[in-house]
Amino acid sequence: MKPTRPIAAALLMTMVLGGCGGDRGRSATATERLAASPIEHADYRAMGYRLDWRGFPMVSRGFAVKFIQPAGDVLATLDSAGVVSILEDSNGATRSTNGLASGLTTFLGIDRVDDRLVVMADTEVFILDVRTGALTDRQPFDRLANTGMLRSGELIVFGTTTGELSSHILTNGIRPWGFAASGSFDYTPVRVSRPSGDAAGAVSRDGTVVFVVADTGKLLGRGKLFGGPGAAPASGDGLMFVACLDQSLYAIAPDGAKERWRYRTEYPITAAPTHHDGVVYCELRGRGIVAFRASSGEVLWESPEVTGKVIAMNGDKLLAWDADARVAHTLDRATGDPAARVDIPTVAMIHAEGFENAVVYTVSDAGVVSKFLPN
Repeated sequence: MKPTRPIAAALLMTMVLGGCGGDRGRSATATERLAASPIEHADYRAMGYRLDWRGFPMVSRGFAVKFIQPAGDVLATLDSAGVVSILEDSNGATRSTNGLASGLTTFLGIDRVDDRLVVMADTEVFILDVRTGALTDRQPFDRLANTGMLRSGELIVFGTTTGELSSHILTNGIRPWGFAASGSFDYTPVRVSRPSGDAAGAVSRDGTVVFVVADTGKLLGRGKLFGGPGAAPASGDGLMFVACLDQSLYAIAPDGAKERWRYRTEYPITAAPTHHDGVVYCELRGRGIVAFRASSGEVLWESPEVTGKVIAMNGDKLLAWDADARVAHTLDRATGDPAARVDIPTVAMIHAEGFENAVVYTVSDAGVVSKFLPN
């Protein structure tokens, strides 16, 4: 068993307690932070949602919330300085906060495994007790991670800066396998279902496509695109969907890394696709969100007025979030016709838990988390 790093007796909370403020007044009182994070309830009703609660995770001075992860009865947030807050999902009350490292550490994601919260950095994982927020273990990586984690039970899979798909077992800190490709991996591997066992699929910066058996690292297929990925891939119906800088959207099957279909466009694709119920949604430059039949690449509809990434569906309406413009759209699932457009300038992040009738969480610039339920 690989030895783990000693658990620090005193965690780095001085930076937090010195001011719970970010660069937009995070040290303000809850009342002041709420005033900086207004909610137009009529706008959210037009989107099909209503407010449930608002919460106040701890954020270090000069930093902002980087990740948010609903995890059963709790909601975990992680700021870019490594401060973890665990909130009660029922009412938004803060259960615990914990500063894990300095602002120089690169954090890549969080996940829950049973009663453990796994916080991933580029050089190690931190493991916390969900009930108390206490740090219980630190496990170093053998390779420098560069993506978030794809988890399969106690095993996590991630991409590295040196073009390797690597793995790590959370129970003992061992790296059971690694697969060397080429080019840095910048986007988290995705799970691709197959009858004989799930695959982990990933695309490196130079366009190398790799599929391995998630649990063992056995190679299933390897291929090469004419460019690197322009955004995070998606998966569904046994395929991986890749938005590529070679101006194409690809659907690739794991076994043999066989191209199922390719849709060519006029411009490099830099928006992440979404898959749900046999349809792939992806924003294309100048054409808005386009819906494709996942099995064939047939275009079902285009919505030129709608931009962003489709993140959820509420009733018969899709919800899309344009993070750059800070605009939320709803559109008809069957036709793509726009239904509502809502400008949310104070919202920095939206996370949908699930897809159909999803619960939606927002994070404001002032560090206020809001939970919305479908109407």
